[in-house]
Amino acid sequence: IGLEEAVTVCPHFAIAYRKPAVELDLLGSTHHAKALEATDSAFRNRERLSDRDRFLTMGAYYQNVGEAEKAVAAYRAVLEQYPHDIQALNNLGFVDSRLKHFRDAEEIRRRALAVDSTMPELYDNLAQALFSEGKYDETARVLEAVRTKFPDFAPAMWTEISLAAAMGNFTLAEQRAHEASGHAGKGHARQVEALELSSALAP
Repeated sequence: IGLEEAVTVCPHFAIAYRKPAVELDLLGSTHHAKALEATDSAFRNRERLSDRDRFLTMGAYYQNVGEAEKAVAAYRAVLEQYPHDIQALNNLGFVDSRLKHFRDAEEIRRRALAVDSTMPELYDNLAQALFSEGKYDETARVLEAVRTKFPDFAPAMWTEISLAAAMGNFTLAEQRAHEASGHAGKGHARQVEALELSSALAP
């Protein structure tokens, strides 16, 4: 039985909501509203989920409604049982960053990268945490690793722009902004943002 069929047969079959919530969220902002709806549905039926999925669902739900401390507690509950759960590690690092708990975010994001070094997002997440702590040399080393392993990973270019500007290297920042505009894809807002940034940095 498929996920849609499971929802039809049993509206309280919560796992049928949780998996689409995760998959839609991974697709990006254009599917964000649907991801929120799926997360809300999974949260309402969370008692039917396994412990891991229930706490992950609770964490995502509390993130969505702005209850960050409850989200942190939910993700930490997952990690107590599954210390290498990449979703819990990644999401906890995000929440810690939003709370400006940058040292905690760094520690969690290092753990995530140690679990899976094949995901460029995890390198960039760590770089952002280090940047927020003012650890610019370490940030640069992580970003260099991203550039070497994943040269076309556009989000890291934006972190590089921030780092270059913070260090007063506006020539490099402008160069990275031009590169980012070439990797902005079909997203109009992202293209405009890159072009505006390039213009602002131009002498």
